[in-house]
Amino acid sequence: MAKKSIVVRDQKRQRMILQYAAKRAELKELGDLEGLDVLQNPILAQITSEAHATIPVAGIVNNVNWLLGQDGIFGIKTGNSDQAGGVYLFAAHDQLSASHSLTIVGALEGLPTLQIALNDAVPLLNSVKANFTDSTVVQAGQVVGYYDTPWGSTASAIANNALTTIVWDGQTPQPMLTLKPLRTPQFSGATVGTISLGLDSSGVSTPVTLSSNLSKPPLYWHIFRHKL
Repeated sequence: MAKKSIVVRDQKRQRMILQYAAKRAELKELGDLEGLDVLQNPILAQITSEAHATIPVAGIVNNVNWLLGQDGIFGIKTGNSDQAGGVYLFAAHDQLSASHSLTIVGALEGLPTLQIALNDAVPLLNSVKANFTDSTVVQAGQVVGYYDTPWGSTASAIANNALTTIVWDGQTPQPMLTLKPLRTPQFSGATVGTISLGLDSSGVSTPVTLSSNLSKPPLYWHIFRHKL
């Protein structure tokens, strides 16, 4: 039976597995995780990306991976055997935006021929690319929290910068907001916390600041609060 799977790594090498075979053992059998290991070795990564090489005695040897250079593909390995059928382990770059890129590693196994495995790799790769988007989860200047005092002084907490990340179609990243307790007075622009996109989004974060002043309690509040 033919098997297909995909492993995706962003520019900070965070691994997120998006797969058609759910178990880690199956992914390892298909070679996805080994493919990531190959890419982490600069020498092996360079070898697998070469379209041809000059070998002593043998001369010029062409890479059977004729998809190199197409659709961002830069590796990794082709194979063909009676037991496994046509096998193709590939890696490709996908530049979603100026600030976000992906390394996609995919594996196909059990196809009737190597040619079919190579042919099927392109639509598999394109289907993965089509489901990733570069999303702005928090806008610069967006209100993410509030401070209220018993004496009526209030201020909004706003994100200093926009937070953008790569998201899979249908997923909505949940920002994590951390605000610290304050002693008044506090002034507009004071840093009061952070908002981040957490572990699943490469730890992107931005400071959170006050949009206005928080005044200290007035004298009458100190006097009358004990009489209420």
